[in-house]
Amino acid sequence: METKDYITLTISTLAFIVSVISSVIAMSRQKGQIRTTIREQFSRIVQELITTLADNSVLQSEPLNERDGLFYSKSSSFSHKLSSLARQASALIVLEPMIAFDVELSAVAQALNIVGDMPQADNFFQQAIKASPSDFYKIINLRMYAEFLFQQGKHQQGRKIFEDALGIFDNNSDFNKAANGYTYQVWFISEVWNIPSPHGQAEECYKNARGLMESISSSTYRMNLLQSLQTARKATLYDATETV
Repeated sequence: METKDYITLTISTLAFIVSVISSVIAMSRQKGQIRTTIREQFSRIVQELITTLADNSVLQSEPLNERDGLFYSKSSSFSHKLSSLARQASALIVLEPMIAFDVELSAVAQALNIVGDMPQADNFFQQAIKASPSDFYKIINLRMYAEFLFQQGKHQQGRKIFEDALGIFDNNSDFNKAANGYTYQVWFISEVWNIPSPHGQAEECYKNARGLMESISSSTYRMNLLQSLQTARKATLYDATETV
């Protein structure tokens, strides 16, 4: 092969390599643009979902004896909207599995819970736990999942998840005591609302919550948490021998 043939072959090879690299870069950019578009769509859907969850929560707080036809019409409308938004969000996650933050996954789970799709709600609660960016957020996500399990009548499984949440932080700081105290508070509420009197382990959870909160050194922090616990106790209409 003559020199000019080597040069021609080399140039052709280089041109092919440059073409391949250009195609890879173009495909990478296109994929990045698609992911950005999906992320923007997903974010908008979740924000609307969170707003709808809040609006539905306000509606559901209406006293039972004041609910009329308009209430049930609004409730049905909210349920339909939550179902639509949750399914749209789920479809986008299928396209880009790593696109969602833990708090967004938990919002989708809450919506699915409200509309009655319990298997998918369970799936998204577990995804939220796995996506937790820190121990603190993992505790929050575990709490929500435990509450969900209690609502499904899975009390022992819910207790195990609450215990998992309590096992993450020790009690060597006010922050950790507050986190664990609040976990006991949520556990207390779950026992009262989902188990008939004497409400399972409610009293034990209440005492553990109060004990941790009372041991917090900051007086303002301590009093705010204890007030929250007292409010939760009154809201559940919990009837026990101990009073706050």
